[in-house]
Amino acid sequence: MKTLKLTILASALLLGGLSTVSAQTADEIFSKHYAAVGGDNWNKINSMKTVGSATAQGMEIGMTNTIVNNKAMRSDITLMGTQGYTIVTKTEGWSFMPMMGQTAAEAMKADDVKNSQDKLDIKGINNVDIKSAAAKTEMLGKEKIGDADCYKVKVVDKGNSEKTMYFDANTYYLVCVKEKAEMQGQSVDVSQTYSDFKKLDEGVVVPMKIDMGMQGVVTFQNVEVNKPIDESVFKPAK
Repeated sequence: MKTLKLTILASALLLGGLSTVSAQTADEIFSKHYAAVGGDNWNKINSMKTVGSATAQGMEIGMTNTIVNNKAMRSDITLMGTQGYTIVTKTEGWSFMPMMGQTAAEAMKADDVKNSQDKLDIKGINNVDIKSAAAKTEMLGKEKIGDADCYKVKVVDKGNSEKTMYFDANTYYLVCVKEKAEMQGQSVDVSQTYSDFKKLDEGVVVPMKIDMGMQGVVTFQNVEVNKPIDESVFKPAK
């Protein structure tokens, strides 16, 4: 009987050890995600241009985003035949939204420019190197997003912003991000679900569809990287 108890105890310890070995840490998941979406190929991406559309509340909005990495970005939108844009650089920004009553491009406030400059980082906006951006992480187990079994990880970045990220357990693609956001003075839950992943010729992987829940769905028709960009587009029209 004593031998049987020792055998059971040894088996339990062995199984426990195997479970510990097979359990993944947040850093391991981030590393596998980084490799899955192209890894160091992202370091070669100097510019990105996306063309797509958003559907929200029965309306369709045309969208074109143009970025020169860590230098400047421009977002053009078309709504009901009216065109507008925002431009942000390392030092200044402009907004021209005639659908909101603007009749000419207006300089953005310094705080608005500063708060928008994270959009200049191509790797950052594509959630590539999550490990480098994270200050604290916590594994929260697994949860299904659609049909995918996902690792669920709480991430607090260096700006103390908290997000819950969901990584497909098979592909290690980031398929969903949930967080709190301030809207009209209230804290609300927002989420983005990513799908229709596409590997570009440059070896990087991007989602071609983003479902933002009540805020609508964004679908990209085309994504180009490292194409020549005339930097005059980052100056407001006069």
